[in-house]
Amino acid sequence: NTESNFAVIENAYIQHKNILLKQIDYYKPQIIIGGATLCHFFRDLGFTREEMQTHKSVNYIIKDNKIFIEAYHPAQRSITQEQYCDGIISAASVFNAANKL
Repeated sequence: NTESNFAVIENAYIQHKNILLKQIDYYKPQIIIGGATLCHFFRDLGFTREEMQTHKSVNYIIKDNKIFIEAYHPAQRSITQEQYCDGIISAASVFNAANKL
């Protein structure tokens, strides 16, 4: 079954968000990709969907020297795998260029 139960995912986020947020703080990643899960982090990370920009097949926000990429769920079937991967890579490239990485 390729359909996700978003209530289960949301409940898992609520139950484990302290661990997830500590991981982000501890590892200090510059690129964070959510496969249709980033929406659960919005309030806790201090941004909204309205602040996000769109690039190819993904939405993203750059904040605190990090890029948060909201990609489709990996099991989606509305775009090709190539479009899916290219969208993520392209958004990360926008961030890299802006930060001269």
